[in-house]
Amino acid sequence: LYVARLHGTGVLRLPAADRLFGLTVLEGAVSVDAGAGAGSVRVAAGRSAALPAALQRTGPSVTLERAHAVLSAAL
Repeated sequence: LYVARLHGTGVLRLPAADRLFGLTVLEGAVSVDAGAGAGSVRVAAGRSAALPAALQRTGPSVTLERAHAVLSAAL
């Protein structure tokens, strides 16, 4: 099991892995860059999102906006 706490404001890169990840945002918001000109998806407080394995292969970047979030996956 992989679990990480994401918090604060700024840009960071998620780990590259060939796995489905779950993202739950508790406070603030997290924008996930879909890559290759596909834009981004904003996940607001109180929401969750599934990040597909195809996206995770490249280690996507996320932008935190006063965020507190949990990223998890079964490895």
